[in-house]
Amino acid sequence: MNCWEILGIEPDSDKKTIKIAYAKLLKQCRPDEDPDGFQQLHRAYKNALMWGPVEFVKDDTPWMTEEGKPTQQTEPETEIDVAKNGIPKDSIAKDDAFGLEGAQIAEASESFVLEASDTDNADAWLLEEVPTLSEEDQALLAEISQQEESFGKDWESLYTQVNAIIKSIKQANDIDSWRFIESLPSMRDLEFRKATADKVFEVIAEVNQSSLQSKNLFIKRPVINYLNGLFHWDKKWQQYDYQYNRSMLDAVFPYLEEADRPIKGGKQKRELYYYRRAMAFSIDMIVLILVAMFVDSIAANWGADEESFTAIFWWILLYVLIIIPVQESSRHQGTLGKRIIGLEVISRRGDRINFIHATWRSVVTTFCCMAFKLVLWINLILSWWRSELLQDTLTRSYVRLKPRR
Repeated sequence: MNCWEILGIEPDSDKKTIKIAYAKLLKQCRPDEDPDGFQQLHRAYKNALMWGPVEFVKDDTPWMTEEGKPTQQTEPETEIDVAKNGIPKDSIAKDDAFGLEGAQIAEASESFVLEASDTDNADAWLLEEVPTLSEEDQALLAEISQQEESFGKDWESLYTQVNAIIKSIKQANDIDSWRFIESLPSMRDLEFRKATADKVFEVIAEVNQSSLQSKNLFIKRPVINYLNGLFHWDKKWQQYDYQYNRSMLDAVFPYLEEADRPIKGGKQKRELYYYRRAMAFSIDMIVLILVAMFVDSIAANWGADEESFTAIFWWILLYVLIIIPVQESSRHQGTLGKRIIGLEVISRRGDRINFIHATWRSVVTTFCCMAFKLVLWINLILSWWRSELLQDTLTRSYVRLKPRR
């Protein structure tokens, strides 16, 4: 089926008719309910706008004079002529070294905003009195106009905030600085979300590509993994392999969390680091036991043998509910044992877990230790199947090698 058959209109339909037909069909084919159908409808809509009717002006002026010379001489445009004709500034100038290019932002938003050729009178046709349109059709046109305006504002917001973020290395490596992307209303639209994912990837890749020339990673792993969790770049590695050069890919993909690194044939398995984790756990247990013995000796010296058990119990409770969570939610992201061995705890998005999350992980880990015989078989299955332990699966937090800063 061609674009006209999909939209259910005649091939010579004007832009108003095309947009009304698209809006009507869009109500029956929501992107969240039928992504494939929406993609087909959206392509038909864009093709119909591109192949719409073109007006020709009849010119009876002869091409040649009686002497055999052309009637008109066309001079090539000079730089001054080009400037007078109004080439957009973004097409001949770039932002700062680590900034987004305005022309690229405009190109990426092509799927959502009006074409550059229509910008002079972009909304004029919406404001005209059209007696042949029904109230329903006029409402649909107004809805399309409002949606396009919303997309344009969100792209402008994305452009402004991303440029502001990457001007500061501290702000660029603060995950909270990037969370504004999730709050953009247009992120609910599949096309907008896809274009945003591609554009942000391009920015991160270009920034890191430049910084890696001086052996320094400008935007580091936690932010890269957070954005990968939001946009799923690891699932687009084949598309990006075709779209970007190798140096840009190497500025992002090698720094993804181990489980998310793209490889041919699927995902690379997450590293378990079983022996390293066992050594870290042993160090933590030594600390726990030494302090418990110290508490017991103090109780014995005071002649409070009956109270020593209670004191040890409260010490273990304090260690599990306070000390471990404080360490794993701190900037070190790990207990003393993990820090010595070179491990850290992360969330499924690759960033630091908060205190409540760390407390839940500590409680679950304690339960797994108490039910060791039961959990042992579960851990054997999980370690083979997903390279995880039970506490990792239940708490959605993982242990990895601490990256070099």
